[in-house]
Amino acid sequence: TESYLKYADAIPLNRPMMLWFISQVITSQADAKDPRIDLVHANLQGLPPVTLINAEIDPLRDDGAQLEQALRSAGVSVERRL
Repeated sequence: TESYLKYADAIPLNRPMMLWFISQVITSQADAKDPRIDLVHANLQGLPPVTLINAEIDPLRDDGAQLEQALRSAGVSVERRL
């Protein structure tokens, strides 16, 4: 995403840290498609209200916006703070 590229060198969360986190969880393409990992494409219907918080300089800022939209599309009440 744009924020992932723009804030690749941000502190405290940056691209090398994200790659490390991902390598701890995802070991195959199947893992990457697991709905517990790929929340944007998971069945989110029926979840309780959700609050998402992203920092402006967050590499995951745009991922937060995508998740917000997916939750809203599933009929989930969402409050997102940036």
